[in-house]
Amino acid sequence: MAKDKNSVQLIGRLGRNAEVKYLPSGQAMAELSVATSDSYKGKDGREQEKTDWHSVVLWGKAAEHAGSLTKGARVMIEGKLQTRSWDGKDGKKQYKTEVVAFSYEELGGKPREVAQPQVPQPEAETSYGDDEIPF
Repeated sequence: MAKDKNSVQLIGRLGRNAEVKYLPSGQAMAELSVATSDSYKGKDGREQEKTDWHSVVLWGKAAEHAGSLTKGARVMIEGKLQTRSWDGKDGKKQYKTEVVAFSYEELGGKPREVAQPQVPQPEAETSYGDDEIPF
């Protein structure tokens, strides 16, 4: 039996300009907020639209290149889902699920392949300081 692969593909629009940050190690990290929409008929028979928001993270050179992506750009993202956790200021455990991109393309633009990201992997769980949390 084949092993299931953690894989995600999104096509949507950026809700804000890409945010590029540099970690203390010097590694570049870009965060994208991607909106995807789906249409369906409501109980009243009218067309309804539902929008979901997805957090996307890019690392290294890909993160630096993604810095040119702007709000409203239509993008295709391929990557994997990852959940990280940290202790909030109130002492409660916080969780965030995001897409770690392997590749992205600004639709109408040039495809960008992303090398396997060198994501920091602590021993037990990913931990970011409060000033590094993306929200």
